[in-house]
Amino acid sequence: MEENKSNTQEPKAQPKGPSKREKTITTVLAIVFVIAVIIIALIQKSKGAF
Repeated sequence: MEENKSNTQEPKAQPKGPSKREKTITTVLAIVFVIAVIIIALIQKSKGAF
């Protein structure tokens, strides 16, 4: 348990600002979220919610 805490909290290893990989992950998550919202909206529309 103690090792996990020390591994997860490393402020020195983290550079200032988000890294390239983190930006990519955030972008992918945003795209997936938008697509999910559109799909949900289409499903609701087909059911006659709108």
